[in-house]
Amino acid sequence: EKIDFCLARSNFAKLIYANSMNKEFAKKFKASWWFGFQHSLAFLGAAAILGYIHKVKSIYIGSSYTFGQEVRCVSDPRIDNCFRCASMECLHDGYELSRQDKVELLVKIQKKRKCEIPLQVCSFNAGNCCMCEKCFRTMLAIQAEGGDIFQFGFNIFKLNISFQGLERIVYLAFSTEVDHMKIFEKIRQNLADCIVDDNGAEASSND
Repeated sequence: EKIDFCLARSNFAKLIYANSMNKEFAKKFKASWWFGFQHSLAFLGAAAILGYIHKVKSIYIGSSYTFGQEVRCVSDPRIDNCFRCASMECLHDGYELSRQDKVELLVKIQKKRKCEIPLQVCSFNAGNCCMCEKCFRTMLAIQAEGGDIFQFGFNIFKLNISFQGLERIVYLAFSTEVDHMKIFEKIRQNLADCIVDDNGAEASSND
């Protein structure tokens, strides 16, 4: 059944003091409280309230990782798919796709439909700040697929950031457990597929 788009506001990010929980759990389980215990369960808990109101039968939550990535994250199909609330079930969606595979699919859809697809990447901001590590790696992934970041809700013209600030963003982006090699491999492939010669003509990489 089709329902209107709606949002849920929650204080789950502040309700539990994560720093204290990290001291209790981080060393023992080698995972932060948010990443290893709260993450998807917090989002599903908020979604369940809306689902109950609208009599939804299935809640979909997008996968964070894919096969072959050994990451200690509570957002896992073996956990999320066991979530139940009232008559609702949960489906951990897209686990067969890597993060870069999803970006590739979105870029293809955007180019085919010629419309904006505003992504909400920032976890705790309305819109995208274009300054955090999540925004940075998403913009990089879109560029790697030949996409236009402005078509996906990233307005970098509004930024007012120093070189030191940009350096910190890059450091944070590449210190996360995202498989950045897939992004760089896609950039390499795109460069190889479209080599511009000295005359400005495009030459195939097979030549």
